[in-house]
Amino acid sequence: MSDQVEHLRGFRLLDGLDQRELELVAGIATVETYPAGAVLTVEGEAAERLYLVLEGRAVVRVRLPDGSEGILDEVRAGEVLGWSAIMPPYRYTASACAAEEVRALVLRSGELRQLFETNHHLGYCMVSNAGEIVARRYGRAIGGWEDLRDKDLRALHGAERVIWEEEDTQLTTEALILEAGSSSPEVIPLETILGVEVDGDCLVVHAVGGDARSGRLRDPARAACLVNDELRRVRLPHRRVGG
Repeated sequence: MSDQVEHLRGFRLLDGLDQRELELVAGIATVETYPAGAVLTVEGEAAERLYLVLEGRAVVRVRLPDGSEGILDEVRAGEVLGWSAIMPPYRYTASACAAEEVRALVLRSGELRQLFETNHHLGYCMVSNAGEIVARRYGRAIGGWEDLRDKDLRALHGAERVIWEEEDTQLTTEALILEAGSSSPEVIPLETILGVEVDGDCLVVHAVGGDARSGRLRDPARAACLVNDELRRVRLPHRRVGG
């Protein structure tokens, strides 16, 4: 068990747990090895396992509107796959398979949730940490599982495309555009945006060149969430964690 405790210390998901709590988690963890090609998660199915990858690499895929699959990300040693096992509604938001032999610490969802019921601090830490992982991937979650899946689809790399637009405000995979319908729109590259905040029914954009303000929006809070989602994607392109 001591080896498993040391392995657990290397995962941010377990930050905040003391020695005894790490031992409790280690007590329900199993080390499992999966050959290349093994299916680890299936999009839409019950999330029964949480994988803490020790060695190897897994490819995460998501279904596209045309029925095909697109590669969303790769999960490597030191990263978590299947966070949905501890996050409602406990269904995987993407599919994953081993791209090469994968060795992982595996935690069963049912056993974890039983542990959370008996040790609230442990549960609070793990769910809070998982929330940060989710935020890195999705930004603030809007709505339910289908909305999270839509965010997965948007995260796929490709040519610049429009993610959201309302009136004269437009968000693409490369920039936030204000007064898009005018003869001189203000184009703010995502890399230059320091942050956004809601002010009444508008967005205030803090950027390297100074602050800018959007026109009136129906749902500025949702717009802020979408912008923050894209900012995280731009800044952390290699730190997504499989759902």
